[in-house]
Amino acid sequence: MSAIFGILHTAGAPIERASLESMLQNLAHRGPDGSGIYHRGAIGLGHLLLRVTPESQYEQSPCRIEGLVVTAQARLDEREVLMDKLRIPPERRQRITDPEMIG
Repeated sequence: MSAIFGILHTAGAPIERASLESMLQNLAHRGPDGSGIYHRGAIGLGHLLLRVTPESQYEQSPCRIEGLVVTAQARLDEREVLMDKLRIPPERRQRITDPEMIG
């Protein structure tokens, strides 16, 4: 199972990257297939990846999509129906990840 984690300082105090790195190290056993951290001001997100779906081989999280930052351990059902509704072109469908579709 993958792991996601985060810190939000609601008062706006900046987050120390070392805190996120510590969380990443403590959860390392959850994500043998990759890891990532997003850090900006009072927000920090992290992800450790365990690939469980064919499209997860393309996953990099946290991912940035048009100004959003998404980290998720997600598996979407009815992917083809969702891709139709989102008008995702056929050439992109095999590589789009579930967190990208959420974003």
